[in-house]
Formats: sequence, structure tokens, C-alpha cells
Amino acid sequence: MAGIQTTATRDGSGYVLNDAKASVQDADSAATLLVDAVLDGRPARFLVPAEATGVKIERQHTLDVTRRFCDVVLDGVTLEGTAVLAEGAAAEESIVRSGQLAAVLTCAELVGIGERLLEVTVAYVKERVQFGRAVGSFQAVKHKCADMRIWSQSCAAATYFAAMTLDSEHHDSAHAASVAKAYVSDAVNRLAGEALQLHGGIGFTWEHDLHLYLRRARVGAALYGDADHHREQLFRAQALASA
Repeated sequence: MAGIQTTATRDGSGYVLNDAKASVQDADSAATLLVDAVLDGRPARFLVPAEATGVKIERQHTLDVTRRFCDVVLDGVTLEGTAVLAEGAAAEESIVRSGQLAAVLTCAELVGIGERLLEVTVAYVKERVQFGRAVGSFQAVKHKCADMRIWSQSCAAATYFAAMTLDSEHHDSAHAASVAKAYVSDAVNRLAGEALQLHGGIGFTWEHDLHLYLRRARVGAALYGDADHHREQLFRAQALASA
């Protein structure tokens, strides 16, 4: 839980929270915020009313124009004792579980993005005519579309397995979630790049919807740990298992 910077201190029967959270999705439309903080040197989870005194929410300008991300400042936010959801080991377990769920759900969204990009790209190359032929009939274009389909199917397989492990006691869900997020983050960005290239000049225009999928793919790949982060998690787990 080294990444948690927000602090919580006891104040009589309640708590006081300080610090800030970055890139909180839809915080400006939320009634209640789930906030992780360090309490007595250990992690804790709190429910914080968005309208509480000391809470300041500012929307960010981000690459993905279809979603809202915000900075949340917690400046001496006073909470009642009932605001704490979990402390210590229970909070740590809950935070880890939330991270795995969020990573796998993000993978599922990225799978959908990849499938949609493949669908619109195949439809476009069948219609786009160059040198008197549909560009989709050219071997190089066929190879690119085939690669896109392989990446799309592989992303779906990794994501389905990771989702299955979250409801199973017989598999390592942390390992499966990291494998899925690492692979899908890279593969969908490669797939999006090929979709952009195969659309040619129209793919670079604001008027075409392609850029919306590209933006969401880029941001989704970074959410809840990018590929490098999850590979590092896998390497650390392997090192501990081999020690």
C-alpha cells in the first residue's frame, strides 16, 4: 500500500482526511467518494460525501474526451466514525481486490474497443477503392487485418480467464489479472494503430469516430496499471515464488 499518500488521523470518535487524489473518474458527478488513506500507519477505506467541507473537485483536461476525470483535494475533511469501511488487513485485502476487479473490467472494455475497431476497419477496406480495386483485396492489407483479429481474440481469451479467476479459489487471480492487463494494454494499442493506418487520411480527421476509440484505448491502457506496471508485478511475484 506504498502508493497511498492520503492520510487519516483520529479526531475523537471521528477522522480527519488530508491530501489529494488524481484522475478520479466521474468524481464531479458522484454523491459519495470511496477514499483510501493511511490510518495509524496502515491502510483504511472511507466513504466521503462529495459535498463535505474541505472536498474540492476539479475536472481535468484529458486525452479521452468521452469520459470525465478529476483531481480531488481533501483539505481537513472531517468524518464521523461510521465513515470508515475497513482498516488494516481487511482494508488492504479490499484495496487489492478492487484493483484486480478494476483492471479486469478495463480489459473487458478494451476488448470491446478492439472488436469494434476491427469491425469498422474491415468494413472500410472492403469499400475503399484504389487502383480500381478494393484495398481489402491487397495481400498486405489482409495480413494487417488478420493480425488485428488475432490480437482481438487473444485479448478476449486473456480477459475471460482473468474474470473467471476472480470467482475461483483454484486460480491465482492476481497473476491472471496482471497477465490480462499487460497483454491487452499493449495489444489493443497495436490494433488501434493498425486501424488508423488502414483508414488512411480519413482516420486522422476529427469528423471520423476513429479518434474516439483511439483515445479511449490509450487511456484505458494506462488505467489501473499500464503494461509495464503489471509486468513488474508479475516479475516480483515470480521472484518471491523462486526465493
